[in-house]
Amino acid sequence: MLTKGPLEAQHQQKVLVVNVDRDDDLGRKAGISTPVVGRQQCLDAGVKLMLTDPEEADANAICAAVAEYDELKAKGYECEVALVSGTEHGGFEADQKMLKQVRAVVDAIRPGGIVLVSDGLDDEMVLPLLTNIAPVISTRRVVIKHSASVEESYIILGRYLKMLVYDSRYSKYFLGIPGILLVLYGIFSYFNLYVDFGYILALMVGAIFVFRGFGFDSMLSNARKRTFFLARFFAFLASLIIVIVAGIQGYNAVTQLYFWPPQSASILYQHLGLVVGSFMTNSVLLVWVAIATNIGVDAVYHVLRKSTKVVRDLIALAALVLMYSPVLVLASLFERPTSSAVPIVSLLLAGLAVLLVLIYVAYGFVFSRRVSAHDKD
Repeated sequence: MLTKGPLEAQHQQKVLVVNVDRDDDLGRKAGISTPVVGRQQCLDAGVKLMLTDPEEADANAICAAVAEYDELKAKGYECEVALVSGTEHGGFEADQKMLKQVRAVVDAIRPGGIVLVSDGLDDEMVLPLLTNIAPVISTRRVVIKHSASVEESYIILGRYLKMLVYDSRYSKYFLGIPGILLVLYGIFSYFNLYVDFGYILALMVGAIFVFRGFGFDSMLSNARKRTFFLARFFAFLASLIIVIVAGIQGYNAVTQLYFWPPQSASILYQHLGLVVGSFMTNSVLLVWVAIATNIGVDAVYHVLRKSTKVVRDLIALAALVLMYSPVLVLASLFERPTSSAVPIVSLLLAGLAVLLVLIYVAYGFVFSRRVSAHDKD
């Protein structure tokens, strides 16, 4: 928009239309040295810059300066148009370079006033400098009506919104979780269950953060692609159920003790060994079964794949079997501290000895197979 100054008073004097390029896009992109004086020369410079970078705003400002020149010329004003530029880094050096170029053009043309055309506030910072050379009688800032970046931003925003709604990877968080919260809120409100909904919200959001933050969703997704996933998954569920049953069974055994429930913490501390021993005695078998279930499934998987990792699984099963009796002896020792600890020590030593022999034999066998396979290759 043109801010008109006292042009009528300058009608008989020459007017200089100046376009300033403070960061020297003309020189850096189009290789044009300034100052450029004359309508055709300025128009050629603007076209060259536009061909070099069609998105450059300075090219539009140059065309606007030429258009301003034509408009003033059509109204009968004697005028000239010029382009001046600064430096790439701006600042003091750029201002001094533009000041020198404007002074040279003004000395050659001797205008009565200057019309400044720019494409932004950065170029208009030279305005106070120009007033020291000649009166600035009008300014014009060029604002591009169509901005591709703005349009692209709307397009990208629309794509992201569509992805959040229709892409299952994101919709389950963007729509699914808020939907679950709204359904829960509706159910609680319908049945007049006055609970603090903030706790439920914090619990669900926290669970989502933990699940996603530790990559559990990626781990589950990758695990589903593996062979034997269902077998391992059901083995894990079965083991979990067995452990829960073992815990319940051990707790029921503890509740049958003669001092249960304890009347004070001192009584519980006094009989702590009996509580631990009773719990272990009645739950260890099921816990061992749960562990063996997972190891057994892995062993079957490694056997089917003919993997040497089956040796590791067999050693784990052997260790589990060997450690069962010592754990039972340890539980009985908790229940009856006066009993001798010699059996548990002997069993542990014997179990470790057997385990070491098994490991030595197994790995010797695996190593010999690898050496023979390498010799065949």
